[in-house]
Amino acid sequence: MEKTITRRNILAAIATSVPAIAMTKAAKAWTQVSTADAKFPIPTGLWQTLEQVTAGTDPSTALGNPPPAKFGPEITALAGKEIELAGFLTPLPAGFGKKPEYILSREPFHCPYCYTFGRGSLALALFDGHVPAAGGKVKIKGTLALQTSDPSDFYFQLKNARIT
Repeated sequence: MEKTITRRNILAAIATSVPAIAMTKAAKAWTQVSTADAKFPIPTGLWQTLEQVTAGTDPSTALGNPPPAKFGPEITALAGKEIELAGFLTPLPAGFGKKPEYILSREPFHCPYCYTFGRGSLALALFDGHVPAAGGKVKIKGTLALQTSDPSDFYFQLKNARIT
């Protein structure tokens, strides 16, 4: 009896070969790449401190089940103080609040729903009045508020924010 090659047979052959491939040198291509090897920008200035907010937690949970904020002593000491962060602004859609609200990211946005560098690389900037148009990287001053009640919200808020 002649055996017919079907899509199911091909997929079954591929599926059975995956464990064998995983044990070979080709599997190295599927392993995680370090930040340095991927040439991701390294945080500088105050961002280095803020990005330690969830140190020790699994970054894969950031979107589906965000970990509660773990503010270390360095971050806690900044709460209520005026700080300055450099980054890129993008407005939040209308309806999020009565004040002009923007997201400040340490790196340029490529997708409004992506946290490429983690939730510690974002801050909610709350401006009191008109926000002048700014292209490129800006410096923002504001009073740092740490958000602890809702892990799905922004960990950091810059209240009374202004572009410097």
